[in-house]
Amino acid sequence: MGSKDSRPKAHAPRKLSFWTFCTANGEIKIDIGAILTQSEGDGMGKKLIEVALPLEAINREAARENYIYKGNPSAIHKWWAQRPLAACRAVLFASLVDDPSSHPELFPTEETQERERQRLFRLIEDLVKWENSNNAKVLEQVRVEIRKSCGNNPPPVLDPFCGGGSIPLEAQRLGLEVYASDLNPVAVLITKALIEIPSSTTTRIRNVM
Repeated sequence: MGSKDSRPKAHAPRKLSFWTFCTANGEIKIDIGAILTQSEGDGMGKKLIEVALPLEAINREAARENYIYKGNPSAIHKWWAQRPLAACRAVLFASLVDDPSSHPELFPTEETQERERQRLFRLIEDLVKWENSNNAKVLEQVRVEIRKSCGNNPPPVLDPFCGGGSIPLEAQRLGLEVYASDLNPVAVLITKALIEIPSSTTTRIRNVM
């Protein structure tokens, strides 16, 4: 492949509890600790993002987005530190998909693990391309991998400071249930215009608060 890997250092898991939001439809309570952290000795393996990512391809496509205007959500309203859509897609995917080393029964050697890891890298490299933003075939392949790693029950995604809406938009694109909020009413309006209003006929986006 020729892709360069980035292997982040492991950090001790943070002990998180619950996020609770009061909305017009009632109270939402999400167990963030169960979703986002893994305790040592709980039998859960590593996610792909904890081991390696094809950063060269992700960075290239993220930079390319700056020169694409037609169909780019940033054209709705310029937001400070708006996250590149390609990077959001890649990070969400890699945060949910298991690294092959988590399944020694399927990939018993380092060689087989690396071969499977490279397959996932190729999928990420296809996923981050702007031309594949709405490619049904690529998106379905990604959703299958997510469901496979999450026991066919992916966790909801919470972005408590959604800003320009990049993370909620890409989580929705990956078929995930999303909760988003922000203290700034301009950010709320941008995110509503970007993801909640167009998807008002679906139940994927519950609320932007």
